[in-house]
Amino acid sequence: MYLLGDMRTLFNDCSTGQATDQPDMLVTTQTVYEYYEDEVQEQKQIVNQTSGDAMLITVTFKGVPLVWSSQCTTGYMYFLNSKYIGLNVDPDINMSATEWKVIPNQLDRVQQVVWKGNLIASRRASLGVLTSITTA
Repeated sequence: MYLLGDMRTLFNDCSTGQATDQPDMLVTTQTVYEYYEDEVQEQKQIVNQTSGDAMLITVTFKGVPLVWSSQCTTGYMYFLNSKYIGLNVDPDINMSATEWKVIPNQLDRVQQVVWKGNLIASRRASLGVLTSITTA
């Protein structure tokens, strides 16, 4: 149960130490997200005394948004810095249509739309991943 300490260490490892260049999004699974939410729920101060809503609307870590994705690997949390993640698109094959192709034995035809690109990371030391996170 060292989630908060591990998150702090990795966050600092991914930062330049000046708090000007740090991860700007954390992505994890729904289970880990809810576990983190439970951990920080105890730290929340309720200031509205006329309403009883004690749930969090926005979950952050050191001011950085924490979100969950159903596509995230179980037990993982990704520390991302959008300055160092990019998408390089090939301009010759950017949503280009192919020639029409006849479908055998049918009165129909198809056309494909193709795309070619590369996801790039320019400073991998600013990106991190926590693995083997357990919530039990």
